[in-house]
Amino acid sequence: MKSFASNNAASATWTRSLCAQLGPTLPQQPIPGPYGPQLVYARHHGPPRHDARLASVLIHLFPHDGVWSFPLVRRADVGDVHSGQIGLPGGMIEPQETALDAARREFEEETGVAIAADQVQGELSPVFIYVSNFWVRCFVSFGPEITQWSPCDREVAELLFLPLGELWNEQIRSTIDVNRRGLQLAGPALEIGDRLLWGATYHILMNFVQTLRAGQSGQENAA
Repeated sequence: MKSFASNNAASATWTRSLCAQLGPTLPQQPIPGPYGPQLVYARHHGPPRHDARLASVLIHLFPHDGVWSFPLVRRADVGDVHSGQIGLPGGMIEPQETALDAARREFEEETGVAIAADQVQGELSPVFIYVSNFWVRCFVSFGPEITQWSPCDREVAELLFLPLGELWNEQIRSTIDVNRRGLQLAGPALEIGDRLLWGATYHILMNFVQTLRAGQSGQENAA
């Protein structure tokens, strides 16, 4: 992917081209090739249960060390099924709150950074988290460089920054074996430092990869 351009006009053109690919009609079918999930696929993209809890997360792109990046959180050990896992900032949608408002609120609560509504440019396909019964919506936003972060110690054990281009890096691709009620399931993962990013967060990010690739193809065809 392109580095963050010092030329603001070039950077704005690039972000607009990505934003144009975001919306409600993104890929819902199995992701082909090396990006595709294995046995756990249907558990993330099948229809949610009737009593699924609603949540939302946010991919916020910003220039970090000269390249477009986004923050991830390693969740604090609070005793639930997602403790210690790497994920996107986000959480449950409160009553009388929109999914977008929830994504922005949770992002600020977990990272200490407020995201303005006009920075949010679109939405990816939703993902169902089978093990915790969450139906998760994901929004994408863009913004300028961020120098001050204040992660919530109660919820966040560590704040990580992943360069966008790493989503294409074959060297960090891995697999994880998960035991569910005595059944061993294999799933795709990304190596982030000494830990693995997997599950619903992996599928959300691969949806994003597909969106970016579609946008890139569209630009090449237009040229």
